[in-house]
Amino acid sequence: MATLYLTEQGATLHKESKRFIIELAGEVLAEIHEFKVDRVVIFGNVQLTTQTIAFLFQSA
Repeated sequence: MATLYLTEQGATLHKESKRFIIELAGEVLAEIHEFKVDRVVIFGNVQLTTQTIAFLFQSA
């Protein structure tokens, strides 16, 4: 499984349906299916939505 590294300052990680969506300044940078991600590592000023945090804690 892969590790998702978020290093872009000001980025936001959303969880919609079965996908993670990475946005920066209202623009979608990437969409990744949840089954492809084993862990998420964030550096700096990166935001996670409540749904994302809840999903990651349930998956742990």
